[in-house]
Formats: sequence, structure tokens, C-alpha cells
Amino acid sequence: MDDTIVQDSLKLEERNWSNWLAAAEKTRDRKLQELAATSAKNGVYCSGGRLKEDLEIIFAARDEVVAKAVALRRTLATRNPVLAEAGTLAPLISKIQNFINMGVSQMEEQMSKTFPEVGAVRKTILGLAGHEVATLVGRATNDLENIPLELRLKQKENESSPISIQVSGNSGIVDLGSVVGDLNNSVQALNESGQRDLADAIEKLGFAIRETKELH
Repeated sequence: MDDTIVQDSLKLEERNWSNWLAAAEKTRDRKLQELAATSAKNGVYCSGGRLKEDLEIIFAARDEVVAKAVALRRTLATRNPVLAEAGTLAPLISKIQNFINMGVSQMEEQMSKTFPEVGAVRKTILGLAGHEVATLVGRATNDLENIPLELRLKQKENESSPISIQVSGNSGIVDLGSVVGDLNNSVQALNESGQRDLADAIEKLGFAIRETKELH
């Protein structure tokens, strides 16, 4: 695999991450402000219930970014299998784990700004934050580590479904139109399954058949 392709893929991931994060933070801040206004209006601003909803908003934003990062890696790895190798997955797993863990610090900051006298409720909220971290980290790690398994299963599926070429004809007469049509269908199927080398070879065979005068 060309190292340039891998590096470009990682660069694409990084740029998308920045865009996803900016969008998620914007949505998060809007929801926190809306919740604060509604809670103040209803007289429950200084409550554990409001803090719990703050926590859900904060971690939902992080989960949104992580889910998109995992989906992009899965797509890129389908095209560049190196991106599914353990050594290439490890940095992304570490990045995601750190990113999710930072949600705890963010929740602590949110509590200190909006409810400094939280007292005993703080322990409960931080316990819930720890649970969110464990859930999100576990799911993201599992999804990423499943990617190489998914690729291997897909490869085996392709290998177990060989492309067949049928030649129609009778009484010693071969229908070249059908032959070329079968070949074209096979080329398309092989390209879709990622077997481009074989597709190219069959395409050349089709060209040779069309150009061979002895078969006309």
C-alpha cells in the first residue's frame, strides 16, 4: 500500500474531526443554553436533574464526533486495508479514549460555573460521567477493532462467490453478442468487488474477441 495514500487518509480524518467537533460543540452549547433558560424558568436550575441533563448533552456531543470518526475509518479501511491494521488503529483508539475522558473535566467545569454549591450531588454526577465514559469508550473501541474482522469476512464472501462466464450458442455457432455481454457483466461485478486486476484481464479478453476476425 502506498504510504502517501495512507497519510492522505489520516489527514482527511483529522480535517473531518475538526469540522465535526466544531459543529458538535455549537449544537452542545445551544442545547445547554436552552436547558439553562428552561430550568431557570421552571425553578429547577439548581438541581441534580438539570445537571444530569447537562451531562447527557455534553457526552452526546462527544459521541456524535466519535461515531462519525469510526464510520469514516471503516469506509477508508475498505479501500486501504492498512488502515484496519492494529498499529494503524491504535492511535485513533487512543485519541477517541482521551477525547471521551475529557468529557468528565468538561462536566466538572460546567458544575463549577452553574452550580458551585453542588456539594453531595457532585459525587453522583461524576459517577454518572464515569459510566458514560466507560460505555462510549467500550463501544467505540469494539467498533474499531471489529473493522479488520469485517474486512476478512467480506473477502471470504467474495472468494466464495466466484464470477462465472457463460457462453451461449448451439449447433457449433457461438453468439458473440452474448459472449461479450457476459464478459462485460463479469467485468462490472469484479470491479464492484474490488478485483480490478482480474476485471482488467477479462476486459482485454472481451476486446480481443471483438477484434478477432476468425470469430466473426
